Amino acid sequence: MKRYKLCAMFALAAIGLALTASVATAAKDAPFTAKYVLTIDEFYGKHIVASGPGSGTVVGQSSMVAHVQLKGEKAVGSATITAANGDLIYIVSTQTEEPGTPAVGPYTIVGGTGRFASASGTGTTVAKDNPDGTVTSTFDGTISF
Repeated sequence: MKRYKLCAMFALAAIGLALTASVATAAKDAPFTAKYVLTIDEFYGKHIVASGPGSGTVVGQSSMVAHVQLKGEKAVGSATITAANGDLIYIVSTQTEEPGTPAVGPYTIVGGTGRFASASGTGTTVAKDNPDGTVTSTFDGTISF
């Protein structure tokens, strides 16, 4: 009887280690790509608020709201992505734009809510003006959560 209890304890310990390893693996970097088509909702002097639908690798069909402050050729901003399940990702970025070209720059993921509560990551974001007045915003990098 003791032998069966000992075997059962080792089996449970092995399962626990396997689950711990799989959870640790899930927290590693994953590719993060996303694309949103934004409509400018507010434009006050040098402050822009834009929002719109899109999708991404870890967020599915989602939406984004961006707050951007224009500072010369730079655009400093923050964005909140709402994933398909309602969880949020918070992003900050600084983009530089040359006349007639898309705005390009680095972004940093600085947290979120739900499964993204401890999210982090980096990459490149591009914002391109469209002929219809919308802005296509893309992200290409990594995320850990």
